[in-house]
Amino acid sequence: MNDGGAHRHAVQRWNGSRFKLDEDYLADESVVQLALNGSVVATVLATNADLEALAIGHFACEHGCAEALRHAPVHRNTSQGVHRVEVTADKAFNVAERQGLVTTSCGACTADDQSALVQVAGRVDEPLNSIDLAELLDALPLLNQNQPLFAKTGGVHAAGLLYSLEPGDLLVREDIGRHNAVDKVVGAHLMSGLAQRPIALTLSGRCGWDIVAKAARMNIPVIASIGAASSLAAETARACGITLVTFGREGKGTVIGAVQGRFQGKD
Repeated sequence: MNDGGAHRHAVQRWNGSRFKLDEDYLADESVVQLALNGSVVATVLATNADLEALAIGHFACEHGCAEALRHAPVHRNTSQGVHRVEVTADKAFNVAERQGLVTTSCGACTADDQSALVQVAGRVDEPLNSIDLAELLDALPLLNQNQPLFAKTGGVHAAGLLYSLEPGDLLVREDIGRHNAVDKVVGAHLMSGLAQRPIALTLSGRCGWDIVAKAARMNIPVIASIGAASSLAAETARACGITLVTFGREGKGTVIGAVQGRFQGKD
């Protein structure tokens, strides 16, 4: 049985002395084909909720065509368990098809030189205003409060876009893949018609190179994560002018990259 991105499965629970038959919700993981102007560009494994946002966000984050996708029609259909999401844009894009399944850090698989990965995009624009670092760290737990699928399954990641540090000014999407969650929240942002630039991308887990690359293409100056950053993520963030706030827990964190002009905070 499917229930909003989760399936109920028969399980056996072990209580320390014996088994008991039961049912549990497992996060959905489906094959999803992402098509642009009639051609399948990528095939991913993703949770089958918010797939329209996934397609818009994926093309925006991976191919830098965000503005052309803000009002693009999106259609979704399912055949033999495979979901196909078709985006129709007003202009043609020279986007090469990726063979096989796209997984985390795809885009690195064809790189001959690591420096090409680090220089994935130009430098992001400086934020108009600095933000209170303590309030940013306080906003990270809001991700968990906006994760109904995680509450049900314990098996998905979340990504959020902060527009301000006011309560509730946060857009969140979930997926079994960290990179998909980022695509989904970016797609939801574009589909909403909001012109406001997010002040930060927030993550429920770690931050790898692939997520920094997506944020750079979307001109997001700060990424705050509950988990760690990889070395390539840190190197790429510095090259793109993105500040990483990692291990954001209980009001504390580790900052990688620019601080001046980005944060307010007490010594």
